[in-house]
Amino acid sequence: MHHKHPPKPSMLRSDDTLQRHRPDPDPDPDPDPEPQPEEGFVDLSAKWATGKEVDIMKGPVHLDGNGDKDGYIFEADPTLYASHAGGADSADRKIIMTADGDLDITGDMARRYQKYPNYNSEWKIDLTRRDSWAGEKFDSGNISLKPRNRHEYGGANSNKNSDIGVHFDEDYCGNKAELQHNADITITSDKKYPDNKKMKLDEKYHIKFQIFNEPGEDNTIHVIEFVDFNDGEGYTKTLDVTKRLPASLFQKSLYEGDSSIWYRNNGTGTSVFSKPQCKRLP
Repeated sequence: MHHKHPPKPSMLRSDDTLQRHRPDPDPDPDPDPEPQPEEGFVDLSAKWATGKEVDIMKGPVHLDGNGDKDGYIFEADPTLYASHAGGADSADRKIIMTADGDLDITGDMARRYQKYPNYNSEWKIDLTRRDSWAGEKFDSGNISLKPRNRHEYGGANSNKNSDIGVHFDEDYCGNKAELQHNADITITSDKKYPDNKKMKLDEKYHIKFQIFNEPGEDNTIHVIEFVDFNDGEGYTKTLDVTKRLPASLFQKSLYEGDSSIWYRNNGTGTSVFSKPQCKRLP
């Protein structure tokens, strides 16, 4: 005689039984979580997005150590503390912080300084170039970033030994140092991007670069630049150069104690700086 046995609980297939084994759904999933900085990097734009557009050049005036005006304060993030508008404030020079935290700088030589002491460093930032006319090419100029910077500092030249930085144009990149104001030193001639790649207007590009002392070489800087050209190939190395520079640009304690980065637009268009991140290197 055969006896029928009831099915084991694990074999039950009713919807009720299956439902009891399903995890509860997330009651409030985040459809677009904010990306976090890579380990070791600091997000310098963490306070930039305020939900409203801010015309920084209509904000409170910032005074330098001598009591002279040297720009305007962005109240949401005091580290973004000074601005320069190419010699004079005028209608064609604007510095706007968008509601989403993008720094839009318009007008030739207009720039913004952010206090962040650094010496040897690695940077990540998104860059976009817009022009003031309906063209298909960058107008004259480029997008400039300079860390290891004391350009805007007052006093003797020994106090404001200036900067080492990088710049990006439509079809080339380069870098230079500035011993002090208007005393430029070319680190390398501008270099065309590999394989005729280009940075197009109104497209956002992921940028990486490193600026550090060449190990074992006195007063020698090493600069490496990368661009993701949105072509599915990831980052492309666009420049890798070393150069011996004056010793005054290698005062580690000076720059690590107090320095900044500058974000600058060259030419008559607009440069957009988004999500700058920095990792200090040894």
